[in-house]
Amino acid sequence: MATPRSATKRLELAQAAIDEATRKLGELNAQRNQCLLKDSNAEAIRLQIQIDALNQEVRAHRDKIELLKAEVEREANEKRVREREGQIKAIESKIAERDKAMEEVATAIKQLAVASERAITVSREIVGAWVWAPHDLPAALLTPPSILTAISHESFRCSYHPRRYGGMDTDPLAGHMLPGSRCPRLEWMEQPERTRPMVDVVRDASEFAKTFMRTGKGSATVETVQPQAVVDLGDLGRPTNGGDASPRSDAEQQLASLLRRQNELSEDVSREAQYLQVVAAIARVQGEIDAARKVETQHGG
Repeated sequence: MATPRSATKRLELAQAAIDEATRKLGELNAQRNQCLLKDSNAEAIRLQIQIDALNQEVRAHRDKIELLKAEVEREANEKRVREREGQIKAIESKIAERDKAMEEVATAIKQLAVASERAITVSREIVGAWVWAPHDLPAALLTPPSILTAISHESFRCSYHPRRYGGMDTDPLAGHMLPGSRCPRLEWMEQPERTRPMVDVVRDASEFAKTFMRTGKGSATVETVQPQAVVDLGDLGRPTNGGDASPRSDAEQQLASLLRRQNELSEDVSREAQYLQVVAAIARVQGEIDAARKVETQHGG
């Protein structure tokens, strides 16, 4: 069975039929005029009958064209509705995919909370079962802050998307990381891969704890959880070759202030949101300083 023609195709055919009928009318009218001039009245009447029939045909095609235009609009609307419905269904599928991912996130957060609480609880049991020096507890990863710090560093390592600066960022997540994530050292902010994996941190802490119980050797020279970097704020902008300190730019002074603020906030877990805002500001200002230094280098500054 032949597929019905669309209204658009039928409209094209009707317009072509009018064009053809109009051409024939021109020819017939010319022939009729010649017959009248030659006194061939009978032939002129016959041609007039054909002319009248063609005029009727043209009018019919014109009426059909008006109807077909409305049909074309109806078909176009139906097509838009179908396309819109298809687009909505495609987006709904994406929404369902997003919802599934968020369900996995919720499950992972619950598992993280349960596992971290268990780690803290067991660590307290370990602390109660042996005599530990207070300064050895963080090295053995036996305090809630040390455990949470290790988790925040691992979260940073796994979730942070580095910035590239200079208009080169193509990653829509550049500069973003999971809530609660912290970079162990300021100079590693755009290099999350430099953060030690938590499995290595935990392994070293456990080895230290075992060694301490057997030998009594403390943690004076042991570093397990990477501490938040302590920056000598007075050295910002100062050359390392022993020369005189160069004047600080406004950006460097701003960076020094931000670093002081970060060091203050790093001691208070409850001020996590402020801490993350300061970290973002540090990254931005550091990018401005790096860009300025690059320009100075290129111009021999």
